[in-house]
Amino acid sequence: MTDKDLKDQIKLIVNADHSDPFHVLGSHVLEKDGRKVVAVRTFLPEAEEAWVVDIKSRKSYAMERIHRDGLYEATFSETADIFPYRIRIRLS
Repeated sequence: MTDKDLKDQIKLIVNADHSDPFHVLGSHVLEKDGRKVVAVRTFLPEAEEAWVVDIKSRKSYAMERIHRDGLYEATFSETADIFPYRIRIRLS
């Protein structure tokens, strides 16, 4: 998925018009700069901040807000395997 495709997909999600939002949301293996990475995305309009919490290690990783309406993403280059996680948020 190109950056433009992702922006178009995000716009559909934010406007509640996406026919399959989990095509974008959740965890996905992607190729970035020629390497496989895991991306975790979530749509949390009321969250001020969000973190991915690895269930096994219990480590938290800050997510980046990639859309002002509350779509967050974290990418993991150290693994190309989807892992069990939870999302932790801070509300405004």
